[in-house]
Order: sequence, then C-alpha cells, then structure tokens
Amino acid sequence: MPNKKLICRLCWNEDDWKHPSKKPKNIEKSDSYVSTHSYGHEEWLFRLEWLIDGKHYAFLQGIGKNKYVGGTYDITLYIYNKTDKEHWI
Repeated sequence: MPNKKLICRLCWNEDDWKHPSKKPKNIEKSDSYVSTHSYGHEEWLFRLEWLIDGKHYAFLQGIGKNKYVGGTYDITLYIYNKTDKEHWI
C-alpha cells in the first residue's frame, strides 16, 4: 500500500535549518507561531549530529498531530517568502 502523501510548510530559515536564524519573525505572517515565539520547531531539522541510535528524529509543526503517530508518509516540504510572495518546494 502506498504511503499517504502530506504537505507541510516550514518556517523561513537562513541557516540551513540547523538553528533558528531569527529572521523568520520578520518574514512570516503576523499570526504565525514563528511571529509569536520568534522561532519555529523545524529550525533544527538538519542537525544531523543529533542522531539517536543512528536515526534522525524531527518535529514538523504543521503536521505534528497525534493522528500521524505510527504511520509512514511521503512529505513534501515548502516555505513561503512573504517579501517576495514566492513558495519554494
């Protein structure tokens, strides 16, 4: 059976998603999690030195719901640049 397909928006990051770049607050929509808290949970996605038993775990705010636990998914990630009004996949 094929994996369920999901799409998830990531917050803007200028440091390759290794740590918060602090710029997203100025680029994101004013009511987003990032604008409110000055960071997005996904800003640590590519800290590949943080492996646990050789596996990389990550959290995607946009799909971080319990209903996805235990499933296998094909996830398309995208970002939105409010300044240029562009979506990047």
